[in-house]
Amino acid sequence: GLFHFDGLNGFGKDQKIAFDWYERASNAGNVKALALSGFSYMNGSGVKENVTYGIVLVTMAAERGSDLACLSLGLWLAG
Repeated sequence: GLFHFDGLNGFGKDQKIAFDWYERASNAGNVKALALSGFSYMNGSGVKENVTYGIVLVTMAAERGSDLACLSLGLWLAG
């Protein structure tokens, strides 16, 4: 997903494809991908923006041990 999001390593830059990969990985239990799915929803990257649902996903990732999600929630709440 990250390769598609940033267009790295010869992959075309496509946020929709990146989001699809984040969803697949999060459905398989990857907490980093769950956080990235949440960020995508919060920013409307590759998916229709839904800030509330994005925060729910990032919170779930934080509860499951994602340091990235914890940091991001803290920064978001600090404003």
